[in-house]
Amino acid sequence: MQITYLLWRNFMRDSAFDSANRSVQIFGSYAYRKSNRVARHFLDSRAITIDEGTNEVLELKTASKILGDNYRAY
Repeated sequence: MQITYLLWRNFMRDSAFDSANRSVQIFGSYAYRKSNRVARHFLDSRAITIDEGTNEVLELKTASKILGDNYRAY
């Protein structure tokens, strides 16, 4: 994988979760209804975060690509 792809993927995953989390804060308890778009986006962003792996593992993969073959964090 290229470094730019790894950085882009981390940024997009974090941005999706942050925007969904802020939307839940704005809409309050109404955002938790299953029929609401905010609830669906929040659940999808959480699923993406879990599906791609934890932030720490992805950041270690990115660091190993940037620092080269001598860097072994895992």
